Amino acid sequence: MTNEKEKKLSDLRLNVGYEVSEKRYRHILGVEECAVRIAALYSDILSEEDVYLLRAAALLHDVTKDKGDEWQRDFISENKIILPKGDEEAVQLWHSFTAPTYVSLRYPEFSCRTVLDAVYRHATGDVQMTLTDKIICLADYIENGRKYDACIDVRRRFFFDGAEKMSIRERIKHLDRCLLLSFKYISEHLSANGEKISNKTKRAMDALISEINSTEGL
Repeated sequence: MTNEKEKKLSDLRLNVGYEVSEKRYRHILGVEECAVRIAALYSDILSEEDVYLLRAAALLHDVTKDKGDEWQRDFISENKIILPKGDEEAVQLWHSFTAPTYVSLRYPEFSCRTVLDAVYRHATGDVQMTLTDKIICLADYIENGRKYDACIDVRRRFFFDGAEKMSIRERIKHLDRCLLLSFKYISEHLSANGEKISNKTKRAMDALISEINSTEGL
């Protein structure tokens, strides 16, 4: 990666640090580090530009997370953001829906489809996720700061010895399976606590199952 792009990421990293709590910042840096580590398994299909945008998306995915419910509600109203059906009252997800617009306004240099979509989808997943979307979503769940048993399990499964020896098709299926497992764990946790599972997550799980099954035996 060029020195210019490294400098832009360094500046972004610094600026994001001013917008979130210290704990959130540690998580964000952990997601960036984890995303880079995941991306290394797909270096034969990810370009240098892809990795640059991936790192930017990792740094920006939680940029509005610490701004509070009132700020989220006002920002949604002021910018006429349409929340996904069923998630209108899912306050814990609002940051993923406000962040793309906030990034476009506050960090226009990174206002591209690749970054904005990955930021938008990181908390719930979605149908037709790109490789970047999937990496950010999984990295958010398994970065080293996550100490929950479910997160540790998915992290262990993904980074098993020998993963780099798989074919690229097997590696993509491996990513899909681990991401699907993370969604299953999230859904089980939400159900156990009487919370609603996002329709976007349900559709993402169905899409991943379809993708996995379509490549079985190939």
